[in-house]
Amino acid sequence: MDKVLLVEKITELIDHESVDSLTGVMRQQAMLAIMNLSKVKLPVLILTRPSLLTTCFSSIFSLPPAHTMEEVEAALYTKTLKTMDEMLKALMCEDKEPNLVALQNIVKVLLPWTTSKEAHERLRAVGRIRWLMELMGSQRKFQEVEEFRVLGQLVGCLTLCCAEQEQEICQSAVEGLHHLYSFMLQLKSEILMKHGVEYRQILKDSQVETAFRVTNTRNITLIFGKYFDPSEGMDFLLTAINGMRDSSVHDAVTARNMLHTILEVPGLSLWRVSEAVRSIHDHLDSISEPLARQELRRALLLLGYRFSEEVVRTLLGCSLSCDSVAAEMWKMLTSQPKTTRKILGELVSRLQEPARRRHQLSERPAGFPPLAGHGFAQFPGAKLDFLPSDGHPRRSGR
Repeated sequence: MDKVLLVEKITELIDHESVDSLTGVMRQQAMLAIMNLSKVKLPVLILTRPSLLTTCFSSIFSLPPAHTMEEVEAALYTKTLKTMDEMLKALMCEDKEPNLVALQNIVKVLLPWTTSKEAHERLRAVGRIRWLMELMGSQRKFQEVEEFRVLGQLVGCLTLCCAEQEQEICQSAVEGLHHLYSFMLQLKSEILMKHGVEYRQILKDSQVETAFRVTNTRNITLIFGKYFDPSEGMDFLLTAINGMRDSSVHDAVTARNMLHTILEVPGLSLWRVSEAVRSIHDHLDSISEPLARQELRRALLLLGYRFSEEVVRTLLGCSLSCDSVAAEMWKMLTSQPKTTRKILGELVSRLQEPARRRHQLSERPAGFPPLAGHGFAQFPGAKLDFLPSDGHPRRSGR
């Protein structure tokens, strides 16, 4: 039988199970079957495909809270949860050294559950992450080291969960961060072998830190932040912005403290700054807490000063719809003299680009084919009238 089709059929069997109660062993049997399939060397992407993992997690996480179950059902639930953990371990560690592509695929499906409106679903998801990090923290060698790209998001989600009012979730998150810290050091050690000097000082510093202590949001952010690469730092920042939304289940104060501190981590570079600008644009209207909005303004100013070209380019794209959020962001960017100079300088540079291009075209050798089909090159006599009464640029001339 086609093994891919078999995986799809197992997924269907699990999906047909009711989440109103747990009355049989179908889920357990299905997960045991997946464990056995991992032994026949199926590609990791097949056994960790999002559809299969989502179905498995949903069939367990969406069950009623454990404390509401009868004794028999509660015992079956405990066994089923243990089988799930064994399945996850088999998917990652079939070759003894954990495969970090498999771990990443699993974590990506788990993370959205940490923002569920239902506390018992968040508890189950954070509990699985804590268990996975404990397993990873005890390992010394990994496969596909450089493919693990969810560290920043993972640290961000667990940091937000440390502020949960539900004590069990908070405790699982704290323990998860402890294990994640050990895993991260091992991960960076593996990268050290490939990149040498780049990580030597960081790992030397880690030997001085004999214990990882979760004391507050700032402490967590600084301890992990100094190990982040530019992409991981941005993932953490984006997680903080998402946590500041009014609709978030997480504490907005914790989220804004995360945002404030990640931008203060000494020596941290950031990539994909355009994503941060778009995230602020997308979520600004859904963040009403005054101090949170103030923190967003500070973040945008810092990004505008350090990455003016990328910020201006991205915000110009957001401004095409002429919405009030984009207008407010321009006001934020020009509320401080230092940032204003850089932003205006970048805008002037962009306004001068057409003139530079025309000058370059005028210097083309005779017979050189003209630029066609790009912008206004196809309208030789065209020009732009800026700021017409309807607010939209328009062509005039020929």
